[in-house]
Amino acid sequence: MSNQTLARIAGMTILVAAVLAAAMTAAELVTSPYNPYVSLYALDGPVHLVKYVAMLALLVALPVAYVAQRPTAGRLGFVGLILILGGLSLAATPYNVIEMSLGPSLSIAEANAEWEALWSEATLLGVMGGIGFLAVIIGVVSFAIASRRARGAFRRAGNASLIGFGLGFASMFLGSLLPGVVPHGPTWILLGLAAYGIAVLRATGTADDAVQRGKVVAERQPA
Repeated sequence: MSNQTLARIAGMTILVAAVLAAAMTAAELVTSPYNPYVSLYALDGPVHLVKYVAMLALLVALPVAYVAQRPTAGRLGFVGLILILGGLSLAATPYNVIEMSLGPSLSIAEANAEWEALWSEATLLGVMGGIGFLAVIIGVVSFAIASRRARGAFRRAGNASLIGFGLGFASMFLGSLLPGVVPHGPTWILLGLAAYGIAVLRATGTADDAVQRGKVVAERQPA
């Protein structure tokens, strides 16, 4: 399998995984027992399972977005990538595992009580989640700034990621005004990361076009 093919697979994985994880995060408005408008609690476990698998796929594929722009992204991009990978691992694992552990047969009130009890007992997991979320914030901004050094698709991806980051923070304030209506901040941050998948796909397409043009020129050269 060629490097170009692997890059295409990685780009598509980043795009699909980030969008899917964002969609599942938005779905928590109606599945998680602690949300005021929960109506589909029975789907809470499956939603977080899909979200967790999507995030794992994103963690595996996202490094390709750095490799594709390494000459311009430099050390800042590398540090940002490491913070995103480490932060998502720390933040997503305990949160999704606890949500998946809630029994689907519980009432919403019972599930919410169990959720609060589990988090109150798992102090270390709460600390891990907080550190992970902070690392993701710093990593997303750093990676986006590094990506903006490039031209074309990766520069646009960096801009899109910063916009997603800004919307994520805005949603935290809007969420307090409109509880249960505005999707959680990570929804928008994950959608911003999806732009790197598009950038990788466009970069591989550009490389293919360049190779094809080179072949055409070579064929036209006199022997």
